[in-house]
Parts: sequence; C-alpha cells; structure tokens
Amino acid sequence: MTQSALAAGAMCLCPIASRKEVGKQMRIGKGIGAAVLSALLCTAMLFLPTTAFAENLNATDQIGMVRSNVPYLQVEIKSQDVHAAEVQGKLGNAEMTLYSLDRTDNQKTLTCVLLDNSASMTQDNICPRGSFDQLKTGVQALLKQASADHQIGVYSIGAGLPKCLGTAKDADSAKKVAASVAALKGDEDATDLNTALDQLFDQVSALSDQYQVLHFILLTDVSADYSNGIDLSEVQVKYQYNKVPLYTVCNTRAVNSSTYKRLRTLSRVSGGEAQIYDYQKTPSFTPVLEQLYKHTLQSSVACFVTDQAVDNRARELALTVGGTVYKETVLLDTAVKTQAPVQAEIRVSADHQAFQICYRQDGLNGAVPVNAKALENGAYQITRTGKDKPLAVKKAEKNADGSYTVWMDKEIYSGTYDFTFPGITDLSQNANAVQPIKGLELQGKNPFLRVLPYLFVALAVLLVLLAFYLILLGLKKKKNVKTIKELFETQEVQVVEERHHVRAAVPATMNITLHIQTAGAPLHTVQLAVQGSAFVGRSSICDVYIDDPKLSRQHFALEVKDGVVLIADLHSANGTFVNGARVKDKQKLQPGNTITAGLSTIKVEF
Repeated sequence: MTQSALAAGAMCLCPIASRKEVGKQMRIGKGIGAAVLSALLCTAMLFLPTTAFAENLNATDQIGMVRSNVPYLQVEIKSQDVHAAEVQGKLGNAEMTLYSLDRTDNQKTLTCVLLDNSASMTQDNICPRGSFDQLKTGVQALLKQASADHQIGVYSIGAGLPKCLGTAKDADSAKKVAASVAALKGDEDATDLNTALDQLFDQVSALSDQYQVLHFILLTDVSADYSNGIDLSEVQVKYQYNKVPLYTVCNTRAVNSSTYKRLRTLSRVSGGEAQIYDYQKTPSFTPVLEQLYKHTLQSSVACFVTDQAVDNRARELALTVGGTVYKETVLLDTAVKTQAPVQAEIRVSADHQAFQICYRQDGLNGAVPVNAKALENGAYQITRTGKDKPLAVKKAEKNADGSYTVWMDKEIYSGTYDFTFPGITDLSQNANAVQPIKGLELQGKNPFLRVLPYLFVALAVLLVLLAFYLILLGLKKKKNVKTIKELFETQEVQVVEERHHVRAAVPATMNITLHIQTAGAPLHTVQLAVQGSAFVGRSSICDVYIDDPKLSRQHFALEVKDGVVLIADLHSANGTFVNGARVKDKQKLQPGNTITAGLSTIKVEF
C-alpha cells in the first residue's frame, strides 16, 4: 500500500466523519448554527448525483491483480489508456522487462460472484425486504454476458463450505447457473466470511492457470454488526499480498458499518473496490452489478519477465505508469515453476518467403519469451510431411512483439509441414521445450506455380515445332512438291494405275542402268529392275534417291511399257531435261540418253 493511497483513503473518510458529527450535534441540540450547517449539508447531499460508485471511498490505486509465475509477472493496471512506452516495472532491486501490454477485455477472464445466502440477507431489520431477490436478478442478468473468453462463476456462501453453482461460458451454461441462483432462498445459517473467502480463494486459485485475469465479486450484508463483529485479518493477508482483486457490494444503507469498513479495507488492499447497494435508492440491482462488472474489465494487463529467484519472501513491486510510481508489497510464494509446454503458432508470411512463429503457453497472454537458440538457423527443423530432406533456413529474426520470423532459402508452397525446435526452451527453471508439430496445414504459394516455368518451356518447344511445320508446309506449296499419295490422286496417276493393272496382267520388266554424277560427288552407278515404273528424287521414299538439294522430293519417273522406257517430269521445281531438252510431257528414252535434274547428270543404259 502506497503512502499516497493511504492519504487518499484518509481524505475520503473526512466527509463521513463530518456528517456523523453534525448529526450528533443536531440530536443533542448543541447550537442553532450547527443545526443550520447540518441541514445545509444534508440538503446538498440529497441533490448530489448518485452512481453505482457514489459510495466508493477507495483510494485511486493503479495496481489491481498481480500474478506471479516465474519468470513471468502479470500486473493489472486500472486503466485502458496506457501505452507500453509509459510502463516500467521493478521487483525489489531487479528491473523487469515488459514484453506485452493488452486490454483486460482482450484477455481470458474469470469473474467469481460470491452471493451470500445466509438468513440475514432476507431479514428486514438487516436488509430491506425484496433486496435479496434484486441481488439474484442482477446476477442472473449478468450471466447473460458470459462467453468463452469472459467466464462468470457463481458461488453461494452460507453454512459450511462455499458451494459452486456453476460457471457460465455460453448461453446454455448461463441458463443452468441462473436456474441455480433462482433457487436460492437466503435461509442458511450465518456466514463466516473469513473462512468462506479463505476457502474460496484456494478453490479458485487452483483454476488460475486457465485464465489470464481473475476477479472476485462479493455480495453480502453487514449482519456481523449485530453480533460479535467480523475479523478479516487472516484472509486479508492472503488477498493483499497475493493481489487477487475483491470487489465488494454490501446490501445495506449503513455507510459507517464496521463490517463494511473492514470489507472495504480488504477489497482495497486486494486491488479491488467496495460499495454500498442501497435498495431504497436504487431498487434495481441489475445496472449496479453490470456497471461493476464492466468496470472490472476496463483495465490493462502488463506482462513482465524477471529472473528474480523465488524464495517465499515479500517483495516490493514498483510499477511506473506515465511517470508516476505505484508500489505494492507482493508475495511470490504462490509462484511456481512453469510446467506448461510451449506451443508454436505458425503461419506463412504474405510474400511466401518466411514462417512467422509465435510461442505461446497456457495461462500466459502474448508471446512467451524463449532462449537465444531461437535466433539460430539450426534450431528449426522443417520438412514437408512425408519427406526426409529438411528445408534450408536462411536466417531467424526476433520481432518487436516477441514473435520470430524464420526466413527460408526458397519460396514456401501450400501443403502440410512438420516442425521440430531443437534447443528452444522458455526462460523458466524447468526450461520447457517447444513442442514439435506434425502435419500442419499451411497456406503458402500455389503449388501450380512451381511447375508453371516448365509448362512455359514445353509450350515454347511446341510453338517452335509448329512454326517449323508451317514453314515446311509453305515450302511444299511453293515448290509444288507432291507425295506419292497426292501423285496417285491425279488423273495421270490413274493412268499409271491402269498401266499397273495392265502390267499386272502382262508383267513387263526391264533392267536399266543409271550412271549418276552429282556435283562434288563421285560417279555412282545404280542397277534397276523396273517393273512398271520407278521414281527418282531427293526423298528416301523414291526408288532412287539422290542427295541433291536442287532435286524435288519426287523429281521424275521412269516407266516401262511394251519394251519401251518412258520418262515423265513430276512437276519438279527445277524441271527435268533429256539431252538438254526440257521434258514437258511423257517421252521416250533411248539408250545412252543423258538426263539432267537439279545438279545431277544421269546417263541411261538398257
């Protein structure tokens, strides 16, 4: 507790003491002036605006919940208008490192509502008639705000141990808990608040690792004023030094109640607040409770890292917010060695060049600090699922928010990946390792784009072949080169077919010798046994083919008919000549004639 907080608390008590003194003077009739002053004060109070926190006489501390889970320390700051640059922390003489700062309503929270179910809650001389039903109605309405991230548990306290009525996490669970609240009758034996709060603290603290923020809301009365009073000294130590905020609402009009004052002090030192619910002024309790619940979420949570040893001693926590230092004494005896495994959340960067990795741990919000191994390339073993060869890591970098960027040598494609993190641990004494991940589906670059370059190459080859084919087709049309099939489709070929038909009936065969002289090549002699006809040209499908670039594919034909050798030009590009005369129509050959075709000279003998 800071000195400034004590001073603020003392200042808040002054108006109450003054009103009490004035009232006393009025009752004993000491002076007309005092009576007039009292009347003026009372009149002014009647016209003052009332809110849910009108009777809250707490100091304006900035520190709420404190959770220690070495090496992490989470501190609730009672303001949402806080920036990381304005926050610093010290534990004892050791500086702490701030690694995350977030609003409480962005955390996973548990708010435990403690509803006093003792008979005094329905006794007219202690609590106004109907006020207990209003408290139940307010709790039932509040349960409708419960969600998976902001859960609300309800406990009834009375005779024996606190009874858990359930925890609302959604609409269905909220209805069940609301039904249990509606069944309360306010008829149990007197509540031992000291024992109830102590036991409830232990019960709920066992669940604290499931939530980032934990709050208590106590709804009770001041019936202890009518008995031997209440002693909260023992439980106050537990709530004060472990810093679990307790928000108290007393169902009474007695602001000066000794029970209320003790509960207000307990709430104050725990990091919470206390207020009066005056049923006669504000019959509906629902807006009061909803405003209080909203108030508990209007804060921020700063998460620090510290290497301070746990030695079960009280430590001074100094929190600097916007240049103002707030100090609290806290115990780290509830701090435990972190035994939760570290989980890695992974996604692919927008440019498909790197993996974005954020380390998480149950019970802690934000990126969990890990050791320096996380900056080494060898600390990341990444493979495609089902493959053995690891992907090459280029470098690893730490980001401002505590996450890491692992750059890869090649682009990352969509698919399933396996990750292991050898050597990477958290900073706790247990050095918890990062858990491996198998078969993680990630969205990266479209795998089709990987084969796209090869498709382009294949398409280019096809286009080249197509162009080559079109060129050949154009040359063919230009030189009027005909295939054997085309030749036999002409009328002349029909004549040849007829001759072949006749030849089949009366076979005519003649031995013809061709002496072929091509420019730049030696003399070559070919013996032909011609039955019907024989083709000469540059194509290998001819009976005689000559390697002469000036010859057409099928240049001319020799035909044997009735013992006579005929020659016919096959519409060649460069023409066919016999003894220097161009062959226009089919004509007869004589032994010793010389045929000129292209660059070749052919002497015929038969």
